[in-house]
Amino acid sequence: EGSDRKEARLAVQAVWLRENLIGLGPTFIKLGQTLGTRGDLLPLSYVKELATLQDQVPAFSTAEAYARIESELGRTLQEAYAEIDAEPIAAASLGQVYRARLHSGEEVAIKVQRPNLAEQISFDIAILYRLIQFVNRFFPSANENADWEGMLREFHATVFAEMDYVKEAHNADRFRASFRNWRVIKVPKIYWSHTTVRVLTMEFIRGTKVVDLEALRARRISPVKVNRLLIRAYLKQLLEDGFFHADPHPGNLLVMDSGHLAFFDFGMVGRITPKLQSQMIDAFFHVVSQDVHGLGQDIINLNFLKP
Repeated sequence: EGSDRKEARLAVQAVWLRENLIGLGPTFIKLGQTLGTRGDLLPLSYVKELATLQDQVPAFSTAEAYARIESELGRTLQEAYAEIDAEPIAAASLGQVYRARLHSGEEVAIKVQRPNLAEQISFDIAILYRLIQFVNRFFPSANENADWEGMLREFHATVFAEMDYVKEAHNADRFRASFRNWRVIKVPKIYWSHTTVRVLTMEFIRGTKVVDLEALRARRISPVKVNRLLIRAYLKQLLEDGFFHADPHPGNLLVMDSGHLAFFDFGMVGRITPKLQSQMIDAFFHVVSQDVHGLGQDIINLNFLKP
């Protein structure tokens, strides 16, 4: 009975946390999304609740979005696009997406960055640094299992990289090139004529979420095969290319009706040095051969855990 009560309490706290993170704005929504993938740091009910932040973020006004598109592209909406929806099809922590059509006829998705994003995130991160320093000073034990300052530094770097849509577009092109011989992997085409640091125009792709198992089965697509394909695609990225999509949450992956797996959102990518790659390959073989001691040493060599 006690554990049920505890679960119920955690679930209520998790909802409170998610709602407050949304209220605090982009930085905290983004942090919540990141923590929502960390079952090793938070209770499961928190992780489940925070995972909903991946695709349930309040949108900003379309008038602001249109104004941003026009100022970024240096032309009117009518000049840039033949048509554009009045409502976004998705809103995320840093931007939102509209469906549109180019004058040449192609259907596209336009990603538009939130207004005043850089200033707001810089301000929030400065406060978080102060908070972490305070906690470290008065509660030194808080750092035993997690290097909070290191995590915030990493977050600071990645979130600013993610705000540069030109960088993201180059990442998408590079990822597409890595998988050019894999017919089954799809990366939306970038329309460079309609892309800037804060506006990104890409091919519009329809599909089913990788986690929507019912819908996949209804389309005669095997979730097990999709899962295997994802694992193979990641092993290739990590162990062969040394360049990987670093944000593989369900909002960034779609299974097309043709059975192709589409990757989106290349704002967060990672690069792996050859040395790190060989260490990861060692770890992979130790997993396959079930060598627990070897794997333990690999995890220490990779700096994932302290000895």
